[in-house]
Amino acid sequence: MADSNLAGAARTDVGGPPDDTGVLFGEQRWLAPLLGLIFVALLIISFALTSSSPGSSASGAAVITYYFNHRAQQNTSAVLIIISVPIGLFFFGLLREYLRRARAARPYAAIAFGGAVLFAAGGCASAGLQFALADVPGQLAPSAAQALNVLNTDLSFPLIVAGVSVMQLGFGIAVLRSGLLPAWLGWLGVAIGVVAAAGPAGFFGFLAAAVWILLAGALMYERIAARPHPGS
Repeated sequence: MADSNLAGAARTDVGGPPDDTGVLFGEQRWLAPLLGLIFVALLIISFALTSSSPGSSASGAAVITYYFNHRAQQNTSAVLIIISVPIGLFFFGLLREYLRRARAARPYAAIAFGGAVLFAAGGCASAGLQFALADVPGQLAPSAAQALNVLNTDLSFPLIVAGVSVMQLGFGIAVLRSGLLPAWLGWLGVAIGVVAAAGPAGFFGFLAAAVWILLAGALMYERIAARPHPGS
């Protein structure tokens, strides 16, 4: 009974303000899935560029050597993260706007967007620390390099994990409450949110969230194309 209430409570309560911009229901309805695709692609490339970064236990000398030899990759990764932040926030904002057409989904869509902002803050913190390490690594003292590396490894992790968890739980519940996207996508979002909050397993939640974003963008486009907004 609880599951059916969660998944179907708002299916007759879809309305919300008309989309005057055309971004969701007009000629630009392709924008949201495209933004989601670009966002995920940028994050994957950025992660690939930094996959061999030294861990938090690396010595200061090892950190200096690594960043001296990999300055271009680290700076490129940081730039890609910075570019991905506004793109991702625009995607999540459009997804929130789509789901908030159902009144019962609005609180959860708002919470989810708050999680997206937290996720973005974690990305910005990570990019800033990468810039700091790769800027002039040869002029860093070993103790300073080690401290920056520990911050780069550990500071952004809680922000990213907490952001992904809140974002996925919020969007997952909003999908279930709205009925505007398939229920299985909502349950998948909730599951990813739970996994993301589970400490070290949060990394797998982050990877699963990337797949969820692609699915959400594609399904949102499919639903909109199949049943246009009455005012379009």
